[in-house]
Amino acid sequence: MQSKQREAGRRAQAIGAKLSNAARAMDTRKKILVGSWALKKAERVEDFNAAMLRELDKVWLWRDDDRALFGLEALSEEEKAQRQSFVESRLRMPLGTAAGDTSAAKQSLAAASSVEAA
Repeated sequence: MQSKQREAGRRAQAIGAKLSNAARAMDTRKKILVGSWALKKAERVEDFNAAMLRELDKVWLWRDDDRALFGLEALSEEEKAQRQSFVESRLRMPLGTAAGDTSAAKQSLAAASSVEAA
């Protein structure tokens, strides 16, 4: 009986790992496609390029090498820490959710739980 339970647990773990890997691959593909689109648009539309660079400069980029890719100056250590904290808090939120909105996260957890139960 216990060996069957262990085997079922292993199978559930393997399914979970496959789902996680597939989700990561899809997320990476989305990032590549959106990034390619944004860079192409930035080449053609100066206002878009300026807005994108402002947003990257003000919020998103804190690592020196990342900022250098876009011709931005390095930040002070204090600014780096603040931006890193902000960006990492945003990365932990599921796509399409605002701060405090956990409905998408709850749906993801429910879906994962139903897969494990099957």
